[in-house]
Amino acid sequence: MEGEKINIEVQLKDLQNMEKRTLWYWGREYTKGISSGGEYINLPKVITINIVNFDNIKLEDFHTCFHLWEDEHHEYLLTDVLEIHFLNMVKFRKLKSKDTRNRPLERWLSFFDIRTPEEELKEIIQMDSAISKTQERLDFVTQDKEVLREYHLREMALMDWNSGVSTAVKKKQIEIARNLLKKGLEIDLIHEATGLDIEIIQSL
Repeated sequence: MEGEKINIEVQLKDLQNMEKRTLWYWGREYTKGISSGGEYINLPKVITINIVNFDNIKLEDFHTCFHLWEDEHHEYLLTDVLEIHFLNMVKFRKLKSKDTRNRPLERWLSFFDIRTPEEELKEIIQMDSAISKTQERLDFVTQDKEVLREYHLREMALMDWNSGVSTAVKKKQIEIARNLLKKGLEIDLIHEATGLDIEIIQSL
């Protein structure tokens, strides 16, 4: 709709900051809607859509949506300028059945999901003109060598980050195991507490 802003973010890894991160992005887009000396009435409605590959919202639904409701009177909306969606791919994949023909959201998430079988993906693209146009655009973009280079660099950076985190976690586990050994704790209990292999603990 006119006057609305939509911010879409895809987050693959849980950095333990998604809620504050999405509010920051929402706030940035919201305040950009008015210049110094402007009128508050010109501030836009900002819809933030987060497609995440981890569980950060502890509810069963794969799609959750947040607004500014009054605590005691849930039917009373302070203002509709804030609307934040979380689309959880982990929970979406666990659905026993997906109705891509009658539910546009499930159709789009299936299109985004790299695990969707090729034949099913083709059917989805054929049944939805908007998805078909999106696929055409993706095909065009992937022909751009610079775009592909940036994509591969990002993939490499993500792998390096994951490797660094794993190494840091392992070092911390070993440090904890050493301290517990000094305190005389049994190896089996240290194994349960740290997750380290018994052979590694014994070697310490």
